[in-house]
Amino acid sequence: MNGFWKTLSRMQQPEAAPEASAAFKPLRIAGRGICCAVGHTAPAATAAINARMNHFRETDFLAEGHEPIVGAALHQVEVWGAARWRDMLQRVLAECLAPWQPLPADAAPLVVVLAPEAGRPGAGAHWLPQALDDAQAALDLRCHAESTVLPLGKAGLAAALRRVSQHLQQARSDSTFGIVVAVDSFLSAPVINHYLAQERIKTSENSDGFIPGEGAAAIVLTRRPDPHGRGVWIEGVGEAVEEAHWGSDQPNRAKALVQAMRDAAAQAGCKVADQAFQISGMTGESAYFKEASLAIGRALEHRIEQFPHELLARSVGEIGAANGVLTLAWLADAMTRRAGPGERGLLHLANDDGLRSALIVRYREAS
Repeated sequence: MNGFWKTLSRMQQPEAAPEASAAFKPLRIAGRGICCAVGHTAPAATAAINARMNHFRETDFLAEGHEPIVGAALHQVEVWGAARWRDMLQRVLAECLAPWQPLPADAAPLVVVLAPEAGRPGAGAHWLPQALDDAQAALDLRCHAESTVLPLGKAGLAAALRRVSQHLQQARSDSTFGIVVAVDSFLSAPVINHYLAQERIKTSENSDGFIPGEGAAAIVLTRRPDPHGRGVWIEGVGEAVEEAHWGSDQPNRAKALVQAMRDAAAQAGCKVADQAFQISGMTGESAYFKEASLAIGRALEHRIEQFPHELLARSVGEIGAANGVLTLAWLADAMTRRAGPGERGLLHLANDDGLRSALIVRYREAS
């Protein structure tokens, strides 16, 4: 059985917040790949997201009253099921590795794959083992033996980044790099039926819902500075588990999200209030907006006049586990531009199962 899948099958619950969070060392985004509804490459998707475009269209899925559900599907990709996951995965891996080609013969990057949360209804993670094998063969890619799949959803991004950071600290060569890749889809009958039953998909009768989408993203990570001294760095990560998760009877006071934000800022040696913007994985549901607003209000060390909130879901819809990685792939370009969101930012992510994570990202330029 595939080594990735063995790791996946062992992990069933969200990881608790790490005790030794100081072990994380900054990582530079040195390559990126994006495949989503508004673009099948990083440049195309980035341009569309910057222009606040979307490709929301009626799908073949129907809500009550035979109303077509609006979704964010890949355009002109006529393969389905496992082949669709494989196609997305190969596209983003090939694109993020392009600047590193040809790979040295002894190159074996650590690959951490973010998958849908274990047990999420309708999740297609069972397609990943073969998709990963096919991608390695197609790209002539030899992964490090400690490569793994984390079935932790979008908020598992902090755990994935810690894995890469720790691996690179132990590596003997400065040329060693890691890859975080994620693929997910909410456009399948089991997923649609589940969230329709929960009244969580946006329809004409339900404005407090999300638009189901699909996509994949990958980023290459290194501890080496860019030769020109420029680059977007992930400087701190934090995570915690919220007891008042989706569907629980407890009032959500955003304790876990506040903790994740403060831990990420402390690790980066800054304050939450020092950031120029925030960007999140929220997809339109009011419960998560309320939690995020409460968390920001409590995490900020002092009052600031403006704290813009960016949302990529306005362009790509709900893409689950791929959301955080796609966000970082977008920021790797957007933060280098004068018209971008800013040079310091806070990314925060939340899962239905209670896992919360936060990241501090910064654009560095040689002085």
